[in-house]
Amino acid sequence: MLTRMIDLERRATTMAESLQRYRYLADVGDWAAGIVNIAKSAETVTKNDHQVQLQTHFKATGSSADDAAKMVQNLDNWLVLKGTQATDCWVILEGELDRIRSWSLEGRRAGKEPESPGLDRIQHLAASLGISRQKLIDAIRLYSDRNYYQRYSQARSPYSI
Repeated sequence: MLTRMIDLERRATTMAESLQRYRYLADVGDWAAGIVNIAKSAETVTKNDHQVQLQTHFKATGSSADDAAKMVQNLDNWLVLKGTQATDCWVILEGELDRIRSWSLEGRRAGKEPESPGLDRIQHLAASLGISRQKLIDAIRLYSDRNYYQRYSQARSPYSI
């Protein structure tokens, strides 16, 4: 009987903590969703501006206009937020961040820098919005966490008695 009571108390504590986390993510997740949605709406304009800057750079460094245009066209899939869920975007960014952390732990060898196109694009997007890259990444992560928690907390609930 005592074991059952301890188990029920543990479950009640876990349920209370889960409810507190859910409320936090619901409140903060809505705020984060607003930031992510603003960023999504600005992404196409930012992409176009970035492509113009790159084309100018390529031309200035000696590439022909045709070569510069071809290099810029390779960026057609530049969008990292628009057309994706925040969770999908977060998976991409988290993978890039993990590769950067590993590279850093391995001594930051020159020439071995991991590619981070998602983070680079988030940097351009954040700059165009006048916020830091970290704030935009945090908003994407929080929005993703909220969405994940809402979808899967009920399905995987450890609280059934």
